[in-house]
Amino acid sequence: MGRFDPAMSLFGAELQTTDSIQALLKGSEMHRRDRLKTVPRLYCADGFSLSAQASDFHRCEPRSLEGPYISVECGLLSRPEPRLMPYLLHEEGIPPEEGTYNYVPTAILVEIINDHGGLIL
Repeated sequence: MGRFDPAMSLFGAELQTTDSIQALLKGSEMHRRDRLKTVPRLYCADGFSLSAQASDFHRCEPRSLEGPYISVECGLLSRPEPRLMPYLLHEEGIPPEEGTYNYVPTAILVEIINDHGGLIL
C-alpha cells in the first residue's frame, strides 16, 4: 500500500506527532496507578490497527509508566506492516500479525500511523 494522502483523510482521523503519541502512550493518571498500564488499541483511518504499549513490564525504553518513550512494544497487527519486521520477536508457529515487536522507535510508530491516515480517535 502506498503512502496515505492527507487530502483524502477521513473525518475524525488525526495525524500524529512525536509529542501527541507520547501523551497517548503515557495514558491517564488512573492508568498509571496500575502496575501494568495498557493503552487502548490504535485504529488508523485506512483500517490498519495495532497495539502499542509502554510500561514497566513492556519491551520499551525507558521501562517506566510515564516516559517519554524512545521505543514501544507493538503487537496484534490487523495486517503485516513491513517497517515493523526488524523488531519482530520470532516465535515458531506465530504469524507476524500475532507476534510481538520489541523496542519499536516511537518515530517509526508515528510514521506508520500517519502513513495509514492517522488515528481514529
